[in-house]
Amino acid sequence: MVEDDRGSLEGFETFSRQRWIELGSRAGDGWATPATARAVATGEPTDADEVLDVYVPLARWIEDRLTPGGRPTSTTAVIGITGSVAVGKSTTARVLRGLLERAPSGPTVDILATDGFLYPNRVLAERGILDRKGFPESYDRRAMVTALEAIGAGQAEVAVPVYSHRSYDVVPGAVQQIRRPDLLVVEGLTVLQGAQGDGTEGGDGPRSLVDLAVYIDAAEEDVAHWHVERLAGLRADGPGEPSDFQRWFSSLSEVEAHRVAVSSWSEINLVNLRRHVAPTRPRADVIVRKGADHRVLRVLVRRRAGEVTQGRTGSVGHPIRSTPSRRNSELRSGPHTSVRMPRAN
Repeated sequence: MVEDDRGSLEGFETFSRQRWIELGSRAGDGWATPATARAVATGEPTDADEVLDVYVPLARWIEDRLTPGGRPTSTTAVIGITGSVAVGKSTTARVLRGLLERAPSGPTVDILATDGFLYPNRVLAERGILDRKGFPESYDRRAMVTALEAIGAGQAEVAVPVYSHRSYDVVPGAVQQIRRPDLLVVEGLTVLQGAQGDGTEGGDGPRSLVDLAVYIDAAEEDVAHWHVERLAGLRADGPGEPSDFQRWFSSLSEVEAHRVAVSSWSEINLVNLRRHVAPTRPRADVIVRKGADHRVLRVLVRRRAGEVTQGRTGSVGHPIRSTPSRRNSELRSGPHTSVRMPRAN
């Protein structure tokens, strides 16, 4: 994984945290206030200041890009969020939903986690790939693409499977009904992958059905620490009956549990990150780079010829156009504004 913003990311405009905050404060439309930020941050592993400083400007951008003319389109627009395991994809998805639901255009917003399309543990074990869970071959990619196509086509109701991080498995018989929201936030490891399950271009993969893509980035050593912390949390008592996985994991000594968590990172998740997730990073429209404390250090926004003009004015409320999906013709033809964006400090 490339640890700086050069090389394959040279097509992005880099904004320091302070510059991003300054630009966000210029929007001044009043729809995302400190009170809103506090409400959205409640119950999340982030605070209101982080929501207001970083995610409000990002939500403004998304709202501007995906609701042209200030109103939702007649089809569902898909926002993709990806990055490593434990990097905060689910938190980002929930925070953005909480903000976007309060946007002036009043869109309906839902979240779809691609973990639901993992094959059940039983199937993975039968195929001898249980230790490759999260890799492209561990997903029912055809079912995932079919569901996204149906949602994008405006089908009134689409049932998708549900995954539980408590049981570490797909929940038998459980489904989530996606009922034609204006905006759908799709989060998971595979969101920016093409048909081959990697960062290459090509249709018939999740990326071709995403209208706007966000990659959550962080140093590998920080994500490793967060992954170990998350697994350690499964040993703590929580509400409800513990799953078989929780019982087994909790039966281990602290040293054994730590060893399992570290090996699952280094032998599975880190390998998947380097081979299949990080290579999709250049396909994002925005890259959010976190520090060791989960606070955002900088934001990278894709530059496109003719759509971004360098200058010292403008706001992150109206940045560049996103990469359109192949199926959302209404978004492609809708009115979009270009922007003058300053260079990062």
